[in-house]
Order: sequence, then C-alpha cells, then structure tokens
Amino acid sequence: MNPLKKFIEKYTFLPQKDWELIKSSFNRKEIVKDEIIIEEGKTCRHFYFLENGLVRFFKYHDGDELTFYFVNAPYCFSDKESLEKRIPAKVNIQALSRCIVWQTTAEQIRELSKMDSWEQFTKNLILEISGYIEQIMITNRIQSAESRYLKLLKIQPELEEKVPLKHLANFLGIAPQSLSRIRSKNKKNNQN
Repeated sequence: MNPLKKFIEKYTFLPQKDWELIKSSFNRKEIVKDEIIIEEGKTCRHFYFLENGLVRFFKYHDGDELTFYFVNAPYCFSDKESLEKRIPAKVNIQALSRCIVWQTTAEQIRELSKMDSWEQFTKNLILEISGYIEQIMITNRIQSAESRYLKLLKIQPELEEKVPLKHLANFLGIAPQSLSRIRSKNKKNNQN
C-alpha cells in the first residue's frame, strides 16, 4: 500500500476517487542529508509527506540555532502559515538524514480541501500536532532536562541514534556536555 495513503487513512476514511486525486497532486522528491527544505525568511511553497527520513525545525536567534522539534517518518510537515498566506517562513526545516518526501503546492492543497476526506485528514492532523506542541511546552516548563530526555527516549527512542548530540541537547535546552552526562548516567542505571 502507498505510504501516503496508509498515513491519511490513520486519520480519516479515504474513498478511492479522493485517493486518486490526492495521489496525482503529490510528486516524489529525494532530499540529501543537511539540506534546508524550508528556509526562514523565504516563502514556503509546499506541503510535504515524509515517507522516509528525519527532519528538524529550528530558528536562528542571536546567532544561535534553537531546535523546536523533530519529525520522523512517516509524517507530514510544512510551515502552514507561510504556505497558506504566502508570507516568509518563520522557521527552518532541515533534513537530518537522506529523506524521501512527497510534496504538493498550496494551489493543489486548495483543490484537495474541497474534498471532505482531505478536510477531515488535515483537521485531525492539526489537532494531533497542536497536542504535541502543547505537551512540549508544558514538559519544558515543569520537568528537568533529564526527565525530558528520558521521556523523549520512551516516546521516540530512535532519536537518540538519529539526531546529532548538539541538536538533541539544543532541543532539550541544555549544553551538549550536560546531555552526555545524562546519557552516561542513564546507561549506568540501565546496566544495574
């Protein structure tokens, strides 16, 4: 089964005729590791389905990179506001590995939005993303860096191997050396 179709069907019922229109609206693209897919300050032109790979959302602030979150396949991503309003993107989205994406344009999204199945899919996806972002905000305020790291390992254990230490530490809001100490402590605790 097509991975995009399988993904959409997790969120809504998808009639075959709707799937045919969706399928014809997306184009496959390979992205190399470290490529900036969406660049802060430039208008986002596509909505993406990540079939394979890992991306990170980050922003430059006072000369530093601030990592907000990671998206692991299979999932969708974009800069929604930039795409819809044709304004400059507020974040950078970078491939942390070789990625296979399926992309579609804002114009095609507007056409797809005429279908109930696409509307239901995007509504449910946005609700899920909003919940995830809310959880990150709450967790970052009330839990220690070590607790956040351990929780992240439970939810997305693959990030420990796939995300460079500096980006993971930045996401957790700590120095890379602190994350190294937390990792060492965690490994010692797991060995006992």
